[in-house]
Amino acid sequence: MPGDFTNQDEAAAWLDAQWPNLVAAVLMAADTGRDQMAFDLVEALAQYLSKRRHYDEKLEIAAVGLDAARRLGDQRREGQMLTIQGGTWPYVGRFDEAVIACGKAVEIFQTTGDRNFEAQALGNLGSALAQGGHPEEAVTEFRNAVAIFQDLGDHRAKAVALVDLGNALAAVSQASEAMAVYDEARGIFQITGERGREAWALKCLSNLLVREGQFEEAIGASGLAVQRYEETYNRYGQGNALELMGVAEWRIHRVAVAVAIWEEAAACFAETGDRQNEAAVLVKLGRGLSWVLRDPEAIPVFERAADIYRETGDREGENLALVRLRLARKSARWQRWLPQPVMRLLSGPPVSWSTVRDQVLGTDRSQHDLGLRR
Repeated sequence: MPGDFTNQDEAAAWLDAQWPNLVAAVLMAADTGRDQMAFDLVEALAQYLSKRRHYDEKLEIAAVGLDAARRLGDQRREGQMLTIQGGTWPYVGRFDEAVIACGKAVEIFQTTGDRNFEAQALGNLGSALAQGGHPEEAVTEFRNAVAIFQDLGDHRAKAVALVDLGNALAAVSQASEAMAVYDEARGIFQITGERGREAWALKCLSNLLVREGQFEEAIGASGLAVQRYEETYNRYGQGNALELMGVAEWRIHRVAVAVAIWEEAAACFAETGDRQNEAAVLVKLGRGLSWVLRDPEAIPVFERAADIYRETGDREGENLALVRLRLARKSARWQRWLPQPVMRLLSGPPVSWSTVRDQVLGTDRSQHDLGLRR
Protein backbone atom coordinates (compact mmCIF):
# COMPACT_ATOMS: atom_id res chain seq x y z
CA MET A 1 0.00 0.00 0.00
CA PRO A 2 1.28 3.50 -0.77
CA GLY A 3 1.60 6.14 1.91
CA ASP A 4 -0.81 9.04 2.13
CA PHE A 5 -1.02 11.08 -1.04
CA THR A 6 -0.24 14.76 -0.67
CA ASN A 7 -2.38 15.86 -3.61
CA GLN A 8 -4.72 14.69 -6.37
CA ASP A 9 -1.93 14.44 -8.94
CA GLU A 10 -0.06 11.87 -6.86
CA ALA A 11 -3.17 9.75 -6.37
CA ALA A 12 -4.03 9.92 -10.07
CA ALA A 13 -0.47 9.01 -11.08
CA TRP A 14 -0.51 5.99 -8.74
CA LEU A 15 -3.82 4.79 -10.18
CA ASP A 16 -2.62 5.33 -13.74
CA ALA A 17 0.36 3.10 -13.02
CA GLN A 18 -1.42 0.45 -10.94
CA TRP A 19 -4.91 0.02 -12.39
CA PRO A 20 -4.01 -3.09 -14.46
CA ASN A 21 -2.73 -4.73 -11.27
CA LEU A 22 -5.89 -3.76 -9.42
CA VAL A 23 -8.05 -5.26 -12.17
CA ALA A 24 -5.98 -8.44 -11.90
CA ALA A 25 -6.51 -8.36 -8.12
CA VAL A 26 -10.29 -8.39 -8.65
CA LEU A 27 -10.03 -11.53 -10.76
CA MET A 28 -7.65 -13.19 -8.29
CA ALA A 29 -9.89 -12.36 -5.32
CA ALA A 30 -12.87 -14.01 -6.99
CA ASP A 31 -10.84 -17.02 -8.13
CA THR A 32 -9.59 -17.62 -4.57
CA GLY A 33 -12.99 -17.36 -2.87
CA ARG A 34 -12.63 -13.83 -1.50
CA ASP A 35 -15.94 -12.57 -2.84
CA GLN A 36 -16.21 -9.69 -0.39
CA MET A 37 -12.80 -8.36 -1.43
CA ALA A 38 -13.66 -8.80 -5.12
CA PHE A 39 -16.85 -6.79 -4.69
CA ASP A 40 -15.15 -4.03 -2.69
CA LEU A 41 -12.40 -3.64 -5.30
CA VAL A 42 -14.92 -3.38 -8.13
CA GLU A 43 -16.85 -0.70 -6.27
CA ALA A 44 -13.63 1.23 -5.60
CA LEU A 45 -12.33 1.02 -9.19
CA ALA A 46 -15.53 1.65 -11.15
CA GLN A 47 -15.46 5.45 -11.21
CA TYR A 48 -11.75 5.64 -12.02
CA LEU A 49 -12.09 3.23 -14.95
CA SER A 50 -14.94 5.33 -16.33
CA LYS A 51 -12.95 8.56 -16.09
CA ARG A 52 -10.08 6.93 -17.97
CA ARG A 53 -12.50 5.34 -20.46
CA HIS A 54 -11.39 1.76 -19.73
CA TYR A 55 -14.89 0.46 -20.43
CA ASP A 56 -14.00 -3.10 -21.41
CA GLU A 57 -12.06 -3.61 -18.19
CA LYS A 58 -14.85 -2.02 -16.16
CA LEU A 59 -17.40 -4.41 -17.67
CA GLU A 60 -15.06 -7.34 -17.03
CA ILE A 61 -14.71 -6.64 -13.32
CA ALA A 62 -18.40 -5.69 -12.95
CA ALA A 63 -19.31 -9.17 -14.18
CA VAL A 64 -16.94 -10.61 -11.56
CA GLY A 65 -18.53 -8.40 -8.90
CA LEU A 66 -22.02 -9.47 -9.96
CA ASP A 67 -21.11 -13.16 -9.62
CA ALA A 68 -19.53 -12.45 -6.23
CA ALA A 69 -22.65 -10.63 -4.99
CA ARG A 70 -24.86 -13.51 -6.09
CA ARG A 71 -22.63 -16.06 -4.35
CA LEU A 72 -22.86 -13.94 -1.20
CA GLY A 73 -26.65 -13.87 -1.57
CA ASP A 74 -26.56 -10.09 -1.28
CA GLN A 75 -29.41 -8.59 -3.36
CA ARG A 76 -28.37 -5.02 -2.67
CA ARG A 77 -24.88 -5.61 -4.02
CA GLU A 78 -26.28 -7.53 -6.95
CA GLY A 79 -28.31 -4.45 -7.80
CA GLN A 80 -25.24 -2.24 -7.47
CA MET A 81 -23.25 -4.36 -9.93
CA LEU A 82 -26.17 -4.41 -12.37
CA THR A 83 -26.30 -0.62 -12.11
CA ILE A 84 -22.59 -0.37 -12.91
CA GLN A 85 -23.02 -2.69 -15.88
CA GLY A 86 -26.07 -0.81 -17.10
CA GLY A 87 -24.23 2.49 -16.90
CA THR A 88 -21.29 1.13 -18.89
CA TRP A 89 -22.85 -0.97 -21.66
CA PRO A 90 -23.91 2.10 -23.71
CA TYR A 91 -20.27 3.19 -24.06
CA VAL A 92 -19.55 0.03 -26.04
CA GLY A 93 -22.74 0.33 -28.08
CA ARG A 94 -24.79 -2.34 -26.29
CA PHE A 95 -27.92 -0.43 -25.37
CA ASP A 96 -30.35 -3.34 -25.04
CA GLU A 97 -28.10 -5.02 -22.45
CA ALA A 98 -27.91 -1.71 -20.59
CA VAL A 99 -31.70 -1.33 -20.43
CA ILE A 100 -32.12 -4.92 -19.21
CA ALA A 101 -29.44 -4.59 -16.51
CA CYS A 102 -30.78 -1.27 -15.21
CA GLY A 103 -34.36 -2.54 -15.26
CA LYS A 104 -33.36 -5.53 -13.12
CA ALA A 105 -31.49 -3.22 -10.73
CA VAL A 106 -34.54 -0.97 -10.34
CA GLU A 107 -36.72 -3.99 -9.52
CA ILE A 108 -34.20 -5.21 -6.91
CA PHE A 109 -33.97 -1.84 -5.17
CA GLN A 110 -37.75 -1.40 -5.17
CA THR A 111 -37.95 -4.78 -3.42
CA THR A 112 -35.22 -3.98 -0.90
CA GLY A 113 -36.43 -0.42 -0.32
CA ASP A 114 -33.07 1.17 -1.20
CA ARG A 115 -34.41 4.39 -2.70
CA ASN A 116 -31.03 6.01 -3.29
CA PHE A 117 -29.79 3.03 -5.29
CA GLU A 118 -33.15 2.88 -7.07
CA ALA A 119 -32.68 6.48 -8.21
CA GLN A 120 -29.14 5.73 -9.41
CA ALA A 121 -30.41 2.77 -11.40
CA LEU A 122 -33.22 4.90 -12.85
CA GLY A 123 -30.64 7.47 -13.94
CA ASN A 124 -28.58 4.82 -15.71
CA LEU A 125 -31.75 3.41 -17.25
CA GLY A 126 -32.58 6.86 -18.58
CA SER A 127 -29.10 7.20 -20.07
CA ALA A 128 -29.37 3.81 -21.77
CA LEU A 129 -32.75 4.73 -23.24
CA ALA A 130 -31.50 8.14 -24.41
CA GLN A 131 -28.38 6.75 -26.06
CA GLY A 132 -30.41 3.92 -27.56
CA GLY A 133 -32.70 6.37 -29.35
CA HIS A 134 -35.63 6.62 -26.91
CA PRO A 135 -35.36 10.15 -25.45
CA GLU A 136 -39.06 10.45 -24.56
CA GLU A 137 -38.86 7.39 -22.32
CA ALA A 138 -35.56 8.67 -20.93
CA VAL A 139 -37.20 11.94 -19.82
CA THR A 140 -39.66 9.96 -17.69
CA GLU A 141 -36.95 7.90 -15.99
CA PHE A 142 -34.78 10.96 -15.30
CA ARG A 143 -37.74 12.81 -13.79
CA ASN A 144 -38.36 9.83 -11.52
CA ALA A 145 -34.71 9.83 -10.44
CA VAL A 146 -34.74 13.60 -9.77
CA ALA A 147 -37.90 13.24 -7.66
CA ILE A 148 -36.37 10.50 -5.48
CA PHE A 149 -33.13 12.42 -4.93
CA GLN A 150 -35.19 15.51 -4.05
CA ASP A 151 -37.18 13.50 -1.48
CA LEU A 152 -33.95 12.12 0.00
CA GLY A 153 -32.32 15.55 0.17
CA ASP A 154 -29.39 14.32 -1.94
CA HIS A 155 -28.72 17.53 -3.85
CA ARG A 156 -25.45 16.37 -5.41
CA ALA A 157 -27.05 13.31 -6.98
CA LYS A 158 -30.10 15.36 -7.94
CA ALA A 159 -27.86 17.75 -9.90
CA VAL A 160 -26.32 14.86 -11.84
CA ALA A 161 -29.79 13.60 -12.73
CA LEU A 162 -30.81 17.12 -13.72
CA VAL A 163 -28.02 17.35 -16.31
CA ASP A 164 -29.10 14.01 -17.76
CA LEU A 165 -32.70 15.24 -17.78
CA GLY A 166 -31.58 18.40 -19.57
CA ASN A 167 -29.90 16.34 -22.28
CA ALA A 168 -33.05 14.27 -22.78
CA LEU A 169 -35.23 17.39 -22.89
CA ALA A 170 -32.90 18.92 -25.47
CA ALA A 171 -33.24 15.76 -27.56
CA VAL A 172 -37.03 16.14 -27.65
CA SER A 173 -36.79 19.86 -28.54
CA GLN A 174 -37.76 21.26 -25.13
CA ALA A 175 -34.90 23.75 -25.17
CA SER A 176 -36.23 26.31 -22.68
CA GLU A 177 -36.84 23.74 -19.95
CA ALA A 178 -33.50 22.08 -20.71
CA MET A 179 -31.64 25.39 -20.22
CA ALA A 180 -33.40 25.98 -16.91
CA VAL A 181 -32.52 22.46 -15.77
CA TYR A 182 -28.86 22.88 -16.72
CA ASP A 183 -28.72 26.18 -14.84
CA GLU A 184 -30.25 24.60 -11.72
CA ALA A 185 -27.71 21.77 -11.85
CA ARG A 186 -24.83 24.18 -12.33
CA GLY A 187 -25.93 26.18 -9.30
CA ILE A 188 -25.91 23.05 -7.13
CA PHE A 189 -22.45 22.02 -8.36
CA GLN A 190 -21.14 25.49 -7.54
CA ILE A 191 -22.48 25.18 -3.98
CA THR A 192 -21.02 21.68 -3.53
CA GLY A 193 -17.70 22.72 -5.06
CA GLU A 194 -17.78 20.04 -7.78
CA ARG A 195 -16.02 21.89 -10.56
CA GLY A 196 -15.67 18.87 -12.82
CA ARG A 197 -19.41 18.33 -12.82
CA GLU A 198 -20.05 22.05 -13.18
CA ALA A 199 -17.92 21.83 -16.34
CA TRP A 200 -20.07 18.97 -17.57
CA ALA A 201 -23.27 20.98 -17.06
CA LEU A 202 -21.74 23.96 -18.85
CA LYS A 203 -20.57 21.81 -21.76
CA CYS A 204 -24.08 20.35 -22.18
CA LEU A 205 -25.56 23.84 -22.01
CA SER A 206 -23.07 25.09 -24.59
CA ASN A 207 -24.02 22.29 -26.96
CA LEU A 208 -27.69 23.28 -26.72
CA LEU A 209 -26.90 27.00 -27.12
CA VAL A 210 -24.98 26.26 -30.33
CA ARG A 211 -27.92 24.25 -31.64
CA GLU A 212 -30.28 27.10 -30.77
CA GLY A 213 -28.09 29.68 -32.54
CA GLN A 214 -27.07 31.52 -29.36
CA PHE A 215 -23.40 31.55 -30.24
CA GLU A 216 -22.03 34.29 -27.97
CA GLU A 217 -23.70 32.64 -24.97
CA ALA A 218 -22.29 29.30 -26.10
CA ILE A 219 -18.78 30.74 -26.19
CA GLY A 220 -19.21 32.01 -22.63
CA ALA A 221 -20.50 28.67 -21.36
CA SER A 222 -17.93 26.54 -23.18
CA GLY A 223 -15.10 28.86 -22.15
CA LEU A 224 -15.99 28.47 -18.50
CA ALA A 225 -16.32 24.71 -19.03
CA VAL A 226 -12.77 24.60 -20.43
CA GLN A 227 -11.56 26.52 -17.40
CA ARG A 228 -13.25 24.12 -14.99
CA TYR A 229 -11.94 21.07 -16.86
CA GLU A 230 -8.42 22.49 -16.62
CA GLU A 231 -8.81 22.86 -12.88
CA THR A 232 -9.86 19.22 -12.57
CA TYR A 233 -7.16 17.83 -14.91
CA ASN A 234 -9.68 16.53 -17.44
CA ARG A 235 -8.13 16.86 -20.90
CA TYR A 236 -10.87 14.82 -22.54
CA GLY A 237 -13.51 17.19 -21.17
CA GLN A 238 -11.43 20.15 -22.33
CA GLY A 239 -11.37 18.72 -25.83
CA ASN A 240 -15.16 18.42 -25.96
CA ALA A 241 -15.72 21.94 -24.64
CA LEU A 242 -13.10 23.40 -26.98
CA GLU A 243 -14.68 21.72 -29.99
CA LEU A 244 -18.01 23.36 -29.13
CA MET A 245 -16.35 26.73 -28.59
CA GLY A 246 -14.70 26.46 -31.99
CA VAL A 247 -18.02 25.69 -33.66
CA ALA A 248 -19.60 28.75 -32.05
CA GLU A 249 -16.69 30.97 -33.17
CA TRP A 250 -16.94 29.53 -36.68
CA ARG A 251 -20.67 30.25 -36.85
CA ILE A 252 -20.09 33.95 -36.11
CA HIS A 253 -17.32 34.04 -38.73
CA ARG A 254 -14.33 34.30 -36.38
CA VAL A 255 -12.60 31.54 -38.32
CA ALA A 256 -9.02 32.28 -37.28
CA VAL A 257 -10.07 32.03 -33.64
CA ALA A 258 -11.89 28.76 -34.34
CA VAL A 259 -8.72 27.37 -35.94
CA ALA A 260 -6.65 28.10 -32.83
CA ILE A 261 -9.30 26.50 -30.60
CA TRP A 262 -9.61 23.37 -32.74
CA GLU A 263 -5.83 22.93 -32.77
CA GLU A 264 -5.92 22.70 -28.97
CA ALA A 265 -8.99 20.44 -29.02
CA ALA A 266 -7.22 18.01 -31.39
CA ALA A 267 -4.22 17.96 -29.04
CA CYS A 268 -6.52 17.10 -26.11
CA PHE A 269 -8.05 14.13 -27.93
CA ALA A 270 -4.65 12.94 -29.15
CA GLU A 271 -3.36 12.94 -25.57
CA THR A 272 -6.36 10.98 -24.27
CA GLY A 273 -6.35 8.46 -27.12
CA ASP A 274 -9.82 9.35 -28.42
CA ARG A 275 -9.05 8.81 -32.10
CA GLN A 276 -12.58 9.28 -33.43
CA ASN A 277 -13.01 12.67 -31.80
CA GLU A 278 -9.48 13.64 -32.81
CA ALA A 279 -10.25 12.86 -36.46
CA ALA A 280 -13.55 14.74 -36.35
CA VAL A 281 -11.87 17.85 -34.93
CA LEU A 282 -9.02 17.57 -37.43
CA VAL A 283 -11.55 17.74 -40.29
CA LYS A 284 -13.02 20.90 -38.76
CA LEU A 285 -9.52 22.31 -38.27
CA GLY A 286 -8.56 21.56 -41.88
CA ARG A 287 -11.70 23.27 -43.15
CA GLY A 288 -10.89 26.31 -41.03
CA LEU A 289 -7.33 26.47 -42.33
CA SER A 290 -8.58 26.24 -45.92
CA TRP A 291 -11.13 28.97 -45.24
CA VAL A 292 -8.39 31.40 -44.20
CA LEU A 293 -6.25 30.37 -47.20
CA ARG A 294 -3.77 28.26 -45.23
CA ASP A 295 -4.24 25.20 -47.43
CA PRO A 296 -0.59 24.09 -47.27
CA GLU A 297 -1.11 23.71 -43.50
CA ALA A 298 -4.50 22.03 -44.02
CA ILE A 299 -3.01 19.23 -46.15
CA PRO A 300 -1.23 17.33 -43.33
CA VAL A 301 -4.25 17.88 -41.08
CA PHE A 302 -6.59 16.19 -43.55
CA GLU A 303 -3.99 13.44 -44.13
CA ARG A 304 -3.88 12.74 -40.41
CA ALA A 305 -7.68 12.63 -40.20
CA ALA A 306 -7.91 10.25 -43.17
CA ASP A 307 -5.29 7.97 -41.60
CA ILE A 308 -7.20 7.79 -38.31
CA TYR A 309 -10.50 7.06 -40.02
CA ARG A 310 -8.85 4.36 -42.15
CA GLU A 311 -7.21 2.71 -39.14
CA THR A 312 -10.46 2.75 -37.15
CA GLY A 313 -12.54 1.40 -40.02
CA ASP A 314 -14.67 4.51 -40.56
CA ARG A 315 -14.98 4.54 -44.36
CA GLU A 316 -17.44 7.44 -44.45
CA GLY A 317 -15.14 9.61 -42.36
CA GLU A 318 -12.13 8.60 -44.47
CA ASN A 319 -13.92 9.53 -47.70
CA LEU A 320 -14.90 12.92 -46.28
CA ALA A 321 -11.31 13.65 -45.22
CA LEU A 322 -9.97 12.57 -48.61
CA VAL A 323 -12.40 14.84 -50.48
CA ARG A 324 -11.29 17.76 -48.33
CA LEU A 325 -7.65 16.76 -48.84
CA ARG A 326 -7.99 16.88 -52.65
CA LEU A 327 -9.58 20.33 -52.48
CA ALA A 328 -6.83 21.60 -50.16
CA ARG A 329 -4.09 20.30 -52.47
CA LYS A 330 -5.73 22.00 -55.45
CA SER A 331 -6.02 25.32 -53.62
CA ALA A 332 -2.48 25.08 -52.26
CA ARG A 333 -1.07 24.93 -55.79
CA TRP A 334 -2.36 28.34 -56.81
CA GLN A 335 -1.68 29.86 -53.39
CA ARG A 336 2.03 29.13 -53.80
CA TRP A 337 2.14 31.47 -56.79
CA LEU A 338 0.86 34.46 -54.82
CA PRO A 339 3.38 36.79 -53.16
CA GLN A 340 3.55 36.45 -49.40
CA PRO A 341 2.35 40.01 -48.71
CA VAL A 342 -0.75 39.31 -50.79
CA MET A 343 -1.36 36.02 -48.96
CA ARG A 344 -1.05 37.71 -45.59
CA LEU A 345 -3.48 40.38 -46.69
CA LEU A 346 -6.02 37.83 -47.91
CA SER A 347 -5.76 35.37 -45.04
CA GLY A 348 -5.31 37.78 -42.17
CA PRO A 349 -3.01 37.26 -39.19
CA PRO A 350 -2.98 33.83 -37.54
CA VAL A 351 -4.29 33.58 -33.99
CA SER A 352 -2.56 31.47 -31.32
CA TRP A 353 -4.31 29.36 -28.72
CA SER A 354 -2.44 31.19 -25.95
CA THR A 355 -3.93 34.48 -27.14
CA VAL A 356 -7.44 33.02 -27.27
CA ARG A 357 -6.95 31.42 -23.88
CA ASP A 358 -5.94 34.72 -22.29
CA GLN A 359 -8.93 36.49 -23.79
CA VAL A 360 -11.59 33.86 -23.17
CA LEU A 361 -10.32 32.10 -20.05
CA GLY A 362 -8.28 34.79 -18.38
CA THR A 363 -11.05 35.79 -16.00
CA ASP A 364 -12.98 33.47 -13.69
CA ARG A 365 -16.53 34.41 -14.58
CA SER A 366 -18.22 31.90 -12.29
CA GLN A 367 -20.00 34.66 -10.41
CA HIS A 368 -21.18 36.41 -13.56
CA ASP A 369 -24.49 35.79 -15.23
CA LEU A 370 -22.87 34.88 -18.61
CA GLY A 371 -26.29 35.36 -20.13
CA LEU A 372 -27.13 31.76 -19.28
CA ARG A 373 -30.34 32.25 -17.32
CA ARG A 374 -33.54 32.42 -19.31
